[in-house]
Parts: sequence; C-alpha cells; structure tokens
Amino acid sequence: MLESLSIKNITIIGHSMGGQIALRYAFHYPNQVEHLFLLSPSSFMKKSPLFSRFIYHNRLSPPLIAHQLLKRKGVYEMLRQSMYHDHFITKDMLKHYKEPFLDKRIYPCLIKILNDHQGDLSEDELQTIQTPSTVIWGGKYDEIIPHEIGYELIRFLSDSTLTILDYTGHLISEEAPYYIAQRLMNIKH
Repeated sequence: MLESLSIKNITIIGHSMGGQIALRYAFHYPNQVEHLFLLSPSSFMKKSPLFSRFIYHNRLSPPLIAHQLLKRKGVYEMLRQSMYHDHFITKDMLKHYKEPFLDKRIYPCLIKILNDHQGDLSEDELQTIQTPSTVIWGGKYDEIIPHEIGYELIRFLSDSTLTILDYTGHLISEEAPYYIAQRLMNIKH
C-alpha cells in the first residue's frame, strides 16, 4: 500500500515507540527516507507472547491498571519520572498530558498497541538500514529507556550519530526543544 505513494526525501522523527515505527519504516521503505531523527527510541525489546495473551484475554485489566496507575501515581509524578527538570512541568503541560486519559476510548487503543507489538527490529534488520540517522538520548537521567541502549543502537545503524544530553530525562522534546529544532534545521538534505 505505501509503495504506491510518491513519498521521497523525507525526514522521519520518532520518539520512544515512535522511534521504532520510524526505524521500521526506514527498514521497509529505504528509498523513501532521507534521514531518521530518533529521540530515545525504543530498541531491542522482544515480543512477549505471554504478556500479549494476558492482554488479549483479559481486556478489562489494562484499563483498570492504567486508571489505578494514574490515580496512584498521577500525571505529575509520571512526568517527573520522565523529566530531569521538575520546574519545566507547568499546569498547561499537566493538562495536555492528562487530557487523553480522560477519554475512555484511549484504553482499547493502548491495549491494541501492546497486543500488536511484535518486538523491535532485530540486530540483523537494523544493520540493513543505510539511512543517515541522528539519535539523541536524555543521558543517565532517562529513567524510561536507559541511555546505554543508544550506544548499542548506533553499533547497528551504519550511518548514525548519537548525542547524549546531560541533565535531560526521557521527554527530550519538552526539556530541549530548541536544541532539537536546531539539530533538525542543520540536517543536510
């Protein structure tokens, strides 16, 4: 289906699980992607058949678990875990991050995402990607996806650079938006 589209010379930006989607797109459609720009991308996660079966057969549990997590931990605490600078968390930011979870339709979508996750690209698949890639990670303060994975990832991406940002957590786009914008503008096409 996507092969019929005339997409050429695009830069794909992916953060976390979106990074894995960007990598998969570059793997399947290498002639359509000019540059990958990856922010702490999900990497090297395997599919869990037991976890998928649990989700598929127990559809009430994930929404209940998500509701309980939000109640117990709260959006503020989840953002604090994802960011190094607590003072960047504003009321407006809290509102925007909380809003999707107020709509009960998000929970079946989350179940589908978790159930459909087939695992990340293998090392052999990653090695076939020749697309220039810029990888940026939040350093030792990324509590969601450890920055050491970034070093492992660029070993398999032949044309890649890795930048580790000090004093930045997982939500790089919230803590270093100007740096990211500058790096995006400096990509040579």
